Amino acid sequence: MAMKLGEVKSRIAEKLTKASDAISKSGQVDIVAYSSQKCFSELSEDWNKLVELSHAPLCVTREWVSLWWKCFGENRNRLLNVVVIKDEGKVIAIAPFYIGFSNIGKGFANTRLQIIGSGGSKNEQWGYPNDYGISDFLDIIVHPDHHEVASNIFSDLIEKYVEFIDEMKFLQLRDDSFVKQELHPKIENKDLDEHLEVIDECSYVDLKGIDSIKDYIKKNNSSSARRRLRQTLRAINDDGEFLIKEAKTESEIKKAKDRLIELHQDRWNEIGYPGVFHDNRFREFFDGLLEACIENDWLYFKETIDAEGVSSSRMLVHFDGKYYDYLSGFDPESPSSKYRPGYGLLLDVIEEAISNNTRYVELLRGQESYKHDFTEKKQNNWVLAIKGNQKKNLISSSVHKGIKIAAGLYSIIAKESILLTVQYETVGVLKAFPKYFSFRWDTVKQKLG
Repeated sequence: MAMKLGEVKSRIAEKLTKASDAISKSGQVDIVAYSSQKCFSELSEDWNKLVELSHAPLCVTREWVSLWWKCFGENRNRLLNVVVIKDEGKVIAIAPFYIGFSNIGKGFANTRLQIIGSGGSKNEQWGYPNDYGISDFLDIIVHPDHHEVASNIFSDLIEKYVEFIDEMKFLQLRDDSFVKQELHPKIENKDLDEHLEVIDECSYVDLKGIDSIKDYIKKNNSSSARRRLRQTLRAINDDGEFLIKEAKTESEIKKAKDRLIELHQDRWNEIGYPGVFHDNRFREFFDGLLEACIENDWLYFKETIDAEGVSSSRMLVHFDGKYYDYLSGFDPESPSSKYRPGYGLLLDVIEEAISNNTRYVELLRGQESYKHDFTEKKQNNWVLAIKGNQKKNLISSSVHKGIKIAAGLYSIIAKESILLTVQYETVGVLKAFPKYFSFRWDTVKQKLG
């Protein structure tokens, strides 16, 4: 089986290389398609310089991309396809792609392309019906002076890819992303079978013109939100309901990490969901992310302490003039819970941002109600889907449809199995099934409105 998979990967890599070579020969730039993870170290310096010049988002940094690939991407049914454009030896664009494929023997029945950071299914053989959403704002990284050249090259490349790749999905694209703003119009002109739609809203705090935390609260549009924020702010002091403490040393960060995991998991398990740390791959990713944040001085990690201990925890990444509110947890049974200590940590972030002239605090995806107390500003996350146009005979078309059905079934079974396991671990074997069915019925009612 290993030999057959190796042959399949070689055939895909050969097609990718030929597509890149064909575009290179027709222009004045060089295009290199990397299929080995050595590219992360070989391109490290150029990658980070390009991210800095282009003000690319956190989740396409070399640190994030390489870590995601190590924890979620490496799979025998996946192949790296990091496409790099060079102009006179200078890197002007990096597309961190990968190919997933379903194979039958030596043939590949279905091939898929995504941006690294999305599509973290453990079983790529059965496709990717759902995105594993730990990355926000994915994109192709392009030097600001070379948008036109890069958009032409990548649109030409995609036009060649559709001849042997069944589907492409570019997920989590910001409103201002290169793929949406520059590449998509070129793809539309190619008359490809493509579809662009909004999949999420991402709230953010804009601190332009804000001089202090009191000024920020005063300019909040909602009077009820102002009241809640002021109540929380008053609770933060030596004689108040809770204090804020920063995790600084290696030992403090490790202990804070363990407490955050416990708070996060307890909260989501109580509701009936597994929580992100149910997946050991995310635990490994989170450890690696913390290391990268410490090394690059990106880390914000603080807790609130009340009479009974830690009542909330928040970990953010401070990168390129933005705070990314990545993960948090809180104890709803703590003595200070009615004063919203989680709000206190976000207010602390905002105050810190004001003091160091950071304009944006990204609250990322999710419809959590607390976000409305901090901001009404949002931007969209988009998905661009492109279908391949290769002709299939009756047998290959049937196999293709079968894989799509299997992918959907695999996703449903895996999801429900995890939810049932959560109930078993929370309430025990006798109550697990009744609690599971009650929980699922409640979620269905919520969706139906």
